[in-house]
Amino acid sequence: VSFSLVSGPISALSASGGVATATKNGHGFASNAIVGVTGAAVAGFNVAGPIEVVDENTFRYAVAASVSGSAGGSPLAVAYGATIQ
Repeated sequence: VSFSLVSGPISALSASGGVATATKNGHGFASNAIVGVTGAAVAGFNVAGPIEVVDENTFRYAVAASVSGSAGGSPLAVAYGATIQ
């Protein structure tokens, strides 16, 4: 088994209606991957959970319904992967 870490800055992060939308160019994530977001100024964006991939640069994840607008700060996306060889 080998483990890998994929991380990098999120260039845009906002939320509406309990869904956060993140832009991270060439993120390389798959839908349902567990991704952690940290570094956002608005604490409600800083969560870890499954994501939905929109396209190669954008993904969505659930946040509390009270979280809205822009995240601010310097958000970072982090995901761990495992490969059985």
